[in-house]
Amino acid sequence: MSIPPERMKRLPAVVGLFGGLALFGLMLSGSLPEGLSAAGWSVLCVALLMTVFWFTEAIPVTLTAVLPFVMFPLLGVRTSSEVAGSYFSPVLFLVLGGFFLALAMEKWGLHRRIALMALARARGGASAILLAVMASTALVSGLVTNSAATLAMLPVALAIVAAAEQAGGGAEQATEHRRFGQAMVMGVAYGSTMGGFTTIIGSPGNAVAVAIFERVYDQTISFNTWSAFGVPLAVLGLPLAWFVLARVAFPFRLKGLDMASIRAAVGDPGRWTAPDVRLIVILTAALAAWIGMPLIQRVVPAMSEAHAAIIAAIAVFVIPAGGTGERRAAPLLDWSETKQAPWALLILVGGGLALAEGINATDLSAWLQVQFAAVGSLPLAWQIIALAAVTLIVTEFVTNAATVAAFLPASVALTGAGQDPLILGMTVALAANWGFLMPVGTPSLAIAYGTGRFSVPQMAWAGLWMDVAGIALILAVVFGIGSLI
Repeated sequence: MSIPPERMKRLPAVVGLFGGLALFGLMLSGSLPEGLSAAGWSVLCVALLMTVFWFTEAIPVTLTAVLPFVMFPLLGVRTSSEVAGSYFSPVLFLVLGGFFLALAMEKWGLHRRIALMALARARGGASAILLAVMASTALVSGLVTNSAATLAMLPVALAIVAAAEQAGGGAEQATEHRRFGQAMVMGVAYGSTMGGFTTIIGSPGNAVAVAIFERVYDQTISFNTWSAFGVPLAVLGLPLAWFVLARVAFPFRLKGLDMASIRAAVGDPGRWTAPDVRLIVILTAALAAWIGMPLIQRVVPAMSEAHAAIIAAIAVFVIPAGGTGERRAAPLLDWSETKQAPWALLILVGGGLALAEGINATDLSAWLQVQFAAVGSLPLAWQIIALAAVTLIVTEFVTNAATVAAFLPASVALTGAGQDPLILGMTVALAANWGFLMPVGTPSLAIAYGTGRFSVPQMAWAGLWMDVAGIALILAVVFGIGSLI
């Protein structure tokens, strides 16, 4: 008797739920490992339970993130007040500000203007159009989360595909149009992923990594420090992604494309209006503040990137849109329009922080360093290779934020013997955001897969090339930039 497809989809979750609980119970009732306290062992048990739940999605990932609040006080690790405090960090307000700025950009169509500017410089036919859309998506993704950038730019890409199909070409061009459509949809997902590397707010995994560093290692990763690693990786990775899509995974050769019809498909937003100008001023000011934060802190020492993000967010709620019409007195963004913000992500980030602080509050971190002594004795290059490969494989089946939250606290235990935690930590953070193989790895790929234009094997074929090359790129960036910082 065959198992219904809906039950097959739930099978990993059921196995993960009961298997994870059974593993948790067996470990907790077993004897303590040598050199580890009961509190440290309890944290490790909770960490493994969360990892199993995250990997199998036994329960919603956001609910998994609240397990430290439930388990740590019951196991005598930390009090409820201490654990609750772990769920907040300045970086959460940085992410929150990014949510609101993304909603304002989409409301006023700023993403379409960016796409049109990129298309105006596209030369060379369909391949150049693909690269222009990927580059504009990456630019948007640097200012907002990559999933928000994908949602904003996907309709633009589909409009371009439709305009290209209307140009015709006969039956002999049907296959080329299909491949072009596949490459365009996947290109939006790839472009948003690449752009997500460039800033802290570009991907949820970035925020998790920064928060864990700040709480556990008392080391702040500034906006500029993160971008020093992320921008070179995106600059190198974007042409690679374009080549894989246009020449390897979905090679296409379209003829007779009319750039005027392509630009019309994107939609002409017309002249710059008062809301457009006011929003771009706010975004530019926020970006300038993030980049120039070291100079600002000389005058206002308490200022941070999170403060700049929240001030920019407040601005879009209080500054009127202006212009003409009934909405001129209304703010650029109304609170009723924030329902689309991924509020659950804040809890997911907080769960990673709570788990990391549980490790730091006990002797588990020191114990892990002893257990990883063999790996830690290897040359730094081999440590980074191992970290990048394992993290990249895991993130193909788990969200990048969950991968960072599960792996980073233990991985940076390899930083014993004087190794710089920034090097190994950035390896985990970058690799966790690199997954291109499976649709469950990142929200961007899941959104692209939801269009129904390609199968999982087709996505995996393109992602395999990206993942193999990605390890080399991550190593190059981490070694190159790490030696300069």
